[in-house]
Amino acid sequence: MAVQPWLESRDSMLAKVDGANNAIFIAVEKVGTQMLYGRGAGGGATGTAVLSDVLQIARQIACGHTASTRLAGFHNPQRLPYSTRPQPLNWFLRLTMKDRPGILARTAEAIAHEGINIDSVIQEPHMPKDGLSFVITLEPIVEATAERAVKAINKFDFLKAPVLLLPMISMKEEHI
Repeated sequence: MAVQPWLESRDSMLAKVDGANNAIFIAVEKVGTQMLYGRGAGGGATGTAVLSDVLQIARQIACGHTASTRLAGFHNPQRLPYSTRPQPLNWFLRLTMKDRPGILARTAEAIAHEGINIDSVIQEPHMPKDGLSFVITLEPIVEATAERAVKAINKFDFLKAPVLLLPMISMKEEHI
């Protein structure tokens, strides 16, 4: 289970949701992936409601309650299992640094040290050299492996900010 920002492909149904509309994908083993879509309450109200729900779930987990809350049509007396096998995902890394020779090589070495394949490297040309950003996307790996690589990269003295690490969902993961 995860509640966090994700990068979406432009072809994704979620990427096409705009305005005050909301959408959510629910992936269930025996049913497949379903998308719920509809008008939302707007940014502030929706953010408040989502935060309230997340806090309620966190309180329940902290108290050892992982069974579903009683809602009409949704009650299941069995405890919900947590994932025991992390799913490999593509990952997005944004690095912001002071530019100098060898940065890309050192970063790629830290990534390769964890046995990770780089999918792409993107750098916008002609950017200021004192706050240069570039993006690396990684081929599918589990989160712990991505985090180990980022931990190593974050130790480099040329970084101006910690690496931004985000999971990426492709159409394959959505099953749509």
